[in-house]
Amino acid sequence: MELVSQHVGQILCGYVDANDCNQLRSDSAQKMSVGRKPSDSDLSSLPTMTRLENNVSSKTLYRMGKLFLDEYISSFDKTPKKIIVDADDTNANTYVAHQLTLFNV
Repeated sequence: MELVSQHVGQILCGYVDANDCNQLRSDSAQKMSVGRKPSDSDLSSLPTMTRLENNVSSKTLYRMGKLFLDEYISSFDKTPKKIIVDADDTNANTYVAHQLTLFNV
């Protein structure tokens, strides 16, 4: 679970690629976000995070999605009657090597 927490924390901070793990693995704030003390050992490295990303089955992804949904629903005092998921599939073409072009590949 710590590995997933590390990855989610990095994504929330804008580090969407696993290759950022090596630079962030000793970061005090990242360590605290997964429940460690700043003086504790380093977090997971790029190879470990890549193995996580490449070994997740569709069944596991479904279970993770359900976990996030259950946690979201339980955050309300009263269960909402419906939840609207607004997925934006707008494509913004980019050219050359603009920053964040990787999302349009």
